[in-house]
Amino acid sequence: PWIELALDCGQDIDADHPHAPRAFKTHLYYPHCPKGNGSRHIVVYRNPLDVCLSFFKFFEGWFFGPGEVSLDAFARAFWLR
Repeated sequence: PWIELALDCGQDIDADHPHAPRAFKTHLYYPHCPKGNGSRHIVVYRNPLDVCLSFFKFFEGWFFGPGEVSLDAFARAFWLR
């Protein structure tokens, strides 16, 4: 489960679970991730250009119409402020 959405989805991430080890996903920055005794973390970094394009495609048609905002304008507004 996503740590940020677990409560909203009615999931208790602290509940007993039949499988071990357990895995959780998050978009939190590493310093803000919950840390437990003996826990291990896998940190994944993505190419910022890939992230920008993915974010643009995710938002297009949802927050703005297709073709209303260029990728260049989007990148400047969201990433280069």
